[in-house]
Amino acid sequence: MSPEIERAYELLEVTPDVSDKEMRSAWRKLVRRYHPDLAKNDPEEASLRMADINAAFDALAYHRSKIEAEEEAKVSSAPSKKPRRSSKTRPNSQTYTKRETPEEPQAEPEAPPKPETKWDAEEQTLVNAASSLFEETRRKLSAAARRPLFSVCH
Repeated sequence: MSPEIERAYELLEVTPDVSDKEMRSAWRKLVRRYHPDLAKNDPEEASLRMADINAAFDALAYHRSKIEAEEEAKVSSAPSKKPRRSSKTRPNSQTYTKRETPEEPQAEPEAPPKPETKWDAEEQTLVNAASSLFEETRRKLSAAARRPLFSVCH
């Protein structure tokens, strides 16, 4: 297990063998404790802690879904010996017969189309710059909001 995943389990205060339901319950408990709107002492610290908790939960959810997908791929690639259900067990089923058609040579599958990107490299640079400027301004305004407007000493 990678160190990031181990740290995520530590942040959520759970072990790797807990169920998804228990993991979500632990996440919700931490959200109630560290939500910035409910923090009485330091909302900025609570906001940072909340971001870590959410990132940990997302990382674990992705990690677990990836593991499940790998396990399903292993199971589906193994030959199954499940008995086929007869059409009598399904309600309103109809029996279809396959028509015999001469075999046609199959064409090679086409390469999947490349997904269109939202921005090209130059536009992405501008978006990143605007995003960092926005975050810097947000931090400055947040710090300014905590300072008192009037000083007792002139």
